[in-house]
Amino acid sequence: MAREVAAREYGGGVTASVVVTCLMAASCGLIFGYDVGISGENASLCMHTAPSPPPPPRAPVHLASTVFVS
Repeated sequence: MAREVAAREYGGGVTASVVVTCLMAASCGLIFGYDVGISGENASLCMHTAPSPPPPPRAPVHLASTVFVS
């Protein structure tokens, strides 16, 4: 019974707690998005600017030890 009365009394207006919650969520989303963009950029730059290691040396091929089957 009390819930029905409370539901009828609520006019559907925007309350201060709704405004504060929305502002908090929006600002946290902005900070998180900025952080991900900056750290993602730094990670990709480090990957591209680091010199790649030289290829491993190849073992010499000795033709004298190669067996040719005809």
